[in-house]
Amino acid sequence: EKGAHGVLRSTTPAVTGPGWTSMATGKNPGKHGIYEFRRRKGYKTEIITRNTSAHAEPIWKILSRKGKRVVVANVPMTYPPDAVNGIMVSGLMTPGLDTNFVHPAEFKKELLEQIPGYQLDIDGATLFSNIGRRKLMKEIFKVTEDGRHLMHYLLEKESWDLFFFVFVGSDLIQHFMWEKILSQDPECVHYYQLLDAIVGDLLKRLDDDTVLWIASDHGFCKVDKFFAINSFFHEAGFLDVHEKHKPKIDKPGETSQKILSEVADVIKSFHVTKILPAFLVNHLKKLLPKPELTGDLIDWDKTRAFSLLEYGLVSLNLKGREPNGIVEEQEYDCLCMQIEDALLAVTDPETGQTIVKDVLRGHRIYSSEYGDHRPDLVVVMQEGYLIYIGLGRSILSENRFRRVQVTADHETEGLFAAYGKPINSNKNEAEIYDIMPTLLYLMGAPIPEDVDGRVLKEIICEEFLEKNEVKFEKVGKLTPAEANTVPEEDEEAITKQLKKLGYLN
Repeated sequence: EKGAHGVLRSTTPAVTGPGWTSMATGKNPGKHGIYEFRRRKGYKTEIITRNTSAHAEPIWKILSRKGKRVVVANVPMTYPPDAVNGIMVSGLMTPGLDTNFVHPAEFKKELLEQIPGYQLDIDGATLFSNIGRRKLMKEIFKVTEDGRHLMHYLLEKESWDLFFFVFVGSDLIQHFMWEKILSQDPECVHYYQLLDAIVGDLLKRLDDDTVLWIASDHGFCKVDKFFAINSFFHEAGFLDVHEKHKPKIDKPGETSQKILSEVADVIKSFHVTKILPAFLVNHLKKLLPKPELTGDLIDWDKTRAFSLLEYGLVSLNLKGREPNGIVEEQEYDCLCMQIEDALLAVTDPETGQTIVKDVLRGHRIYSSEYGDHRPDLVVVMQEGYLIYIGLGRSILSENRFRRVQVTADHETEGLFAAYGKPINSNKNEAEIYDIMPTLLYLMGAPIPEDVDGRVLKEIICEEFLEKNEVKFEKVGKLTPAEANTVPEEDEEAITKQLKKLGYLN
């Protein structure tokens, strides 16, 4: 009632990695180089983190350079932590407590003494277990309470100009308990009451010089099915696999493979591997078709389009850009149109409804300085559908659809709210890129001239606008070489973490 609020439109696709990076930098994925949690290099992918990959400075580094004190904690894509003027505790994609996840390094001991048993994130193994919902909620409450404890301690311990803190629990329960949330399950209601109490804690601390911002990196909607996009590309003639990986033509072989594929889904869905003896699990693994999409599987000399990254990011096998590219430059636009038409025509065999909402050209939605990593097409699904990039198992069946193991997933429309003396009381819409320049303006700091966002003047009081002009500054280009590097063992740990949390399917 007393502040500004409204819809905050996320990145395309609406994914945690680019979402938080865009919010912190004010730039679109084409400029900071992060489209999901990985980057494609030829026909391979590698895990990326903010500090080893982004080509743009986040707000806390800009303010640190200008002598401002910052406190940053639990923000995804911040491992390893930046050497800020203040304190930084890494968030999602931190491999574990035994790593250097805190700056300055000596604060780590202090943190663990203040919060014994501090938990960075939940154990991803509980997420996909049908018997683990109570344990899941218990862990989410624990992580949130630990975050609340850390937030209170840092608010009291540190002097700061920017305090940037993330709570991830609502994302987790919305992924896995959407129906329970909609039915106002008491345990879910209790969780939102906890978040509300945390906001209340902050409101009590506000003075006239402080503005409180709340922002999400994306919204949520219900989902039911996966669509196997690479299998569809194979069926439509855009992608080919080596002969040894193609399904057998004879009916008995094909039937047996389909049965094994269904068994694999059952085993994964119900965590049978936790019940069966180890020797039997190992034997089953040898029999089951592999679900992974690998460079060895695809015949790149005959493939024109493929998706090695999640969330509908599609690349063409362009000659001169890809190692075994076959698509000529003059074919590019025509092939894009063919793929777009084919995808928009796909229907769900159970409902007859189309499943693809739009197919966007990468160069039109990403103003890019680093075009080699930019996807050529971005597939936007209708509500209820997610994209599955696996090929090994799904190519053995004519069915391109699989049931999802989550109840909801990300959508573009999230939310923001702002409250404080300079803020008007109104309802407004904003882009995720607008948060960073608006915060810099409110703090009297110049804004990098190459940001994609704008200052949200409509939510700021006239008196403040009249006294403070919007200032811009030129900034030098950053390269990943200027940032820290992630050890190989950390990269492996991060990959396992993302798979357990369901971000890499």
